[in-house]
This record gives sequence, C-alpha cells and structure tokens, in this order.
Amino acid sequence: MKKFLIAMLLLSALIMVSCSGKTKNDTGDTGDTGDTGDTGDTGNTGNTGDTGDTGDTGDTGNTNYRFGVFPPGNKYDGYKSAIDLKITEPRVILSWDDFEPEKGNFNFQKYDNLFALFSFNNIKPIVTIKSDSSWGTEGGFHEKKANPPINMQDYIDFLTVLIERYKHYVDYWQIENEVFDIPPHDMFWGGTRQEYIELLKNAYTTIKEIDPDSKVVLNGLANGLFIEIDEGNNEVIEFFNYIMDHGDYFDVIDFHYYFSPSQIEMIVDILNNAMQTRGYNKHLIITEAGDIDIRLFGRHIILGEKTPTIEELMEIDDVKNKIEELTGNGGITSDKLITFGIFLTENPHSRPVIERYQAENLVKRICLSFSLGVESFNWLGMIELREHNTPDWFFTIMPLMDYDGNHKPAYYTYKLIIDKLDGINNVQKISDYVYKFSYNNGKPSTYIAWIENDETTIDLSGEISGNVKVTHIITTRGETDSDALARSVDSKSIEISNTPVIISKN
Repeated sequence: MKKFLIAMLLLSALIMVSCSGKTKNDTGDTGDTGDTGDTGDTGNTGNTGDTGDTGDTGDTGNTNYRFGVFPPGNKYDGYKSAIDLKITEPRVILSWDDFEPEKGNFNFQKYDNLFALFSFNNIKPIVTIKSDSSWGTEGGFHEKKANPPINMQDYIDFLTVLIERYKHYVDYWQIENEVFDIPPHDMFWGGTRQEYIELLKNAYTTIKEIDPDSKVVLNGLANGLFIEIDEGNNEVIEFFNYIMDHGDYFDVIDFHYYFSPSQIEMIVDILNNAMQTRGYNKHLIITEAGDIDIRLFGRHIILGEKTPTIEELMEIDDVKNKIEELTGNGGITSDKLITFGIFLTENPHSRPVIERYQAENLVKRICLSFSLGVESFNWLGMIELREHNTPDWFFTIMPLMDYDGNHKPAYYTYKLIIDKLDGINNVQKISDYVYKFSYNNGKPSTYIAWIENDETTIDLSGEISGNVKVTHIITTRGETDSDALARSVDSKSIEISNTPVIISKN
C-alpha cells in the first residue's frame, strides 16, 4: 500500500482514480458537444414534438447482452458512426442545468430530438442524471462536479418531468457518476456519501413511482476504487461498504473498466462478495471501458507493473525519448500528458502498435466482461480528445475514431463483433483460451479464442466437428469489417495467438 501511495504522489496524474465526468452538454461528441439536435444524415426521426409514444422499434436481437459507446456522438457525423455500429445501449449524460436552466423552464427540444433519433434506430440509452443546477444545487453549476440539491423537492420535480416525458425511451436511469467523498478523488461529487444516498433514495422512489419497470443504476464505480480496495485502503473500503449497504435504492451496479483487461476478475470478485454478504444480487453493467490507458506507462515505470504492450512501445526509440521529455524539465503536467497521447497516436512507429493493441483488447474485454456476468458494455469514446487543461487526459487515445474523424481498426473490430454476437443469450469461458457464445434463436454457437503473448493450436472438435470458419479481427488501418479475413480450417487444429479470432460453424 505504501508503495502505491508513493507512486501516486510521484505520478498522481498517471495513477489517479479514473476521471470520467463530462460537461453539461456532453451527450454526444467529446470535442464539440454543444448541439445534439442536428446530427447530419440520420434518416427519418419522425415527429420529435410528441415524445409520449415510441411506437414499434422492432427486435434488436441483443435481449440479454447489449453494446454501446460513451459518449456516442462525434463532431464529424453526429451519431451516424454509432448507429452504423448497430449499438443498442449507449450511455449519455443528462445535466439538470441543461434540461432545466431556470426553475420550471425546460429545454425539451434537444432531448426530444436525441431520444427520437435513438428510438428510430432501435437504441435505448443508459442516461446518467447529473445534479448540477446553477440555481438548484449547493455551490451552483460546476462544469465537472455535481452537488446536492438546495431543496430536494426541486430535484424531485425535475426528475418527475424528465422521467414522465422519456420513460418510453429509457430503461436505465443512473444517478450520478463516480461519486467519491475522499480527496483527491472527489472530482465529480461535491457532497458527502450520506448526501449521495439521500439523493439516490429520493431518485429511486420518484423513478419507480412513475415507471416501476425501469432500472435505477448506482453511480459508476471508478476502476481506481477497486484497486485501492484490493490494496487494503481502509478508508476506501469503508466508503465502498457504506454505498453497498444501501442496496434497496438501486437495481444495477455500474463499474468502469480501464488499466489492464485482467483486472475485471478482481473487480467482479469484490462486487460479488459485497452482494453475497448483504444477501442481494444486482445486475452488472459497464458504462466505461477503454484502451490504451496512458496511466499504464506510469504504473510500468514507477510501480514496476509489466504490461507487454507498454514494454513493446517502450522499445521504440521515439517513445523512449518522449518519456524522458515527459518526466524531465519540471515534471509531469496535464499538457505534457495530452501531448504524449497525441504523439503516440501520430508517431508512425507507435500508432500501429497502439491500434492493434486497442482492437485486440476491445474483444478481450467484451469476452471477459460477459463471461463474468456483465450484461451491457460501453466503450469509452467515439472520437479522440485533444483538449488541454482537462482531467480527462488519459482518455486521449481510447476512442474509436482519431481526431480527424477517421475510423480506427477498433471501430471496425467492434462492428464485426456486434454483428457476429447479435442475439447471444449466454457466454461461457470453456477453457483458458476459448469463450463460447450461445444464441437465443437456435443459431450454432460462436467462439472467440486467443492466448496471451504466445501462439498455440487448439482442438475444438468436441464443440464443432469438421471444418470451421476462422475470422480475423481488424488490427490495421485501411481495412474495414467487410475486409475481415476468414478461412476454413479443421476444428481439431486451430492456430491462435495474442490476437483474438472468431470461430464459427462453416
């Protein structure tokens, strides 16, 4: 624990609890988020004036497992890239100040347009409600941080209008994001844990009275919270236990999933133990998952945590020189870290490594998440960040599009995976290397396989006899999901490597 705390002091910007709060207009693009109404050519959204009835949105296929992107929009084509992925459950943040800028004066048009667009495309978002009113919360509006209401009835009135108007469009209402009341991690909540539970309790009661079938989601639990619990930080453990003791006021637990993919086993273990101790069982979702996390460089350098891809990157001379520049001349700053992230995505030697790693780990994170009981998975970001003076620096290179609007290999890999796994209703890890996806429509199972940092041959003849189709994910620029290489091989002898492959009946 001491080693961890020392490292945080030395490289606090690299090892902090994951920052993920967005600005009050952040329902779409992480760059230009001011307008969610005009999203380019999105087809016919119908009449956005009357939002009481969504009509028949059809069968999305993914009744148990859902995919999304948070946030789903971008400044180049609005929501078209997200819609083309065929996602069904993206996350958006809805600001009280944005929705009700003055008491009793509501901004309906923006959200009418957004939710009608989503409904037309068979999308039901997870909506994170942020208590950040310039007139209704303690301390007024804050760009990142939510605060307790001055008058709880004002908050209840706001929620009542919101839920009544959009209950046909939204199944999951999340109350706040990454609530923490322990400095320096209290970046997104200005109150105490007790004040958060009071807010959650009132929100839960209000939402359930209006729409009993809707689900109330606990604030997104930060990845770093679980790291500190695992390290034995008693102050954080006490905070976590207090929140989990109030399971009567939430139906779903959301946690955020960064750093290394394998950490999810530790996170789910902590959550399952907490639920078992308290005698309840909640649904698990992930509204933020991403690679590559720049903080891994800090953990590699300071803590000695070896990540193969970071080691591979640090063998590149240009990257070595940039790290020396990053850590020298006055130490690490947020601007330096943004610059470092931009460098990694633009350098001709590091970019291919990062984009291959991102595509590979997107698939691995999906397999790990669903096999451990997670039902909904959101990737972090549609488009890269370049803004300086922001706490979100480590999200710089995670999104599916580069800063110029080009789709990365991970975008097409995600599209391929969503298509291949449409209709799944069961996910199992059947060996050290293989995940099995079963369908609700009788379709033959699909398998995804890889071996970490190695190569081997596996025999799947016990699952599929004869020849099988092995489809390769997209890991390089210039290829799309339609270019995915597929070959027929004997199910007794399937070659796998660190790059996941999709295996299906021939």
